[in-house]
Amino acid sequence: MSNRPNRKPSRSADLRPPAGRSGSSSTSSASTTGSADGPPWGRIAAIGGVVAVIAVGVLTLVLTRADGGSGSAAPTTSTLPGLAGKGQVLASSNGCDSCHSANGSKMEGPTWKGLAGSKVTLTDGSTVTADDAYLTSSIKEPNKQLVQGYKTNAMPPRPLSDDDVAALVAYIKALP
Repeated sequence: MSNRPNRKPSRSADLRPPAGRSGSSSTSSASTTGSADGPPWGRIAAIGGVVAVIAVGVLTLVLTRADGGSGSAAPTTSTLPGLAGKGQVLASSNGCDSCHSANGSKMEGPTWKGLAGSKVTLTDGSTVTADDAYLTSSIKEPNKQLVQGYKTNAMPPRPLSDDDVAALVAYIKALP
């Protein structure tokens, strides 16, 4: 057992230096931890408010980026039948459609509209046909054969199953 008295300090004394122990450290820390008259609750609340604002901003950015900028949740249904429909849902739920358009508009990644079967010029100047093998390879290893005019490492590799990749390829092929 301890010989200390069983006292609970008041809130105003929680962070104050013990009596008789004042010195240069307590006055120099007053500007960063609060006044010498009490704890820094105001400063802690202000920092907490800033952290909350930053967290809300980051969450908004992530949600906006993941759904293509509309602020809505990823669709759970498709307008396309079969495997292509599954690919459309996967493209949205995995954030693919935040960089690849299905309508021909320019985004961070190449548009998927009309991509399947077309000739694609790569950064090394060579040309390939965007067939099933190329599309599959580009989804699995996005920096292996980079399309000319687009940034390296812009597309993070996704841990997709072979069935999911096949569904994404079917969706790309279904786009006119």
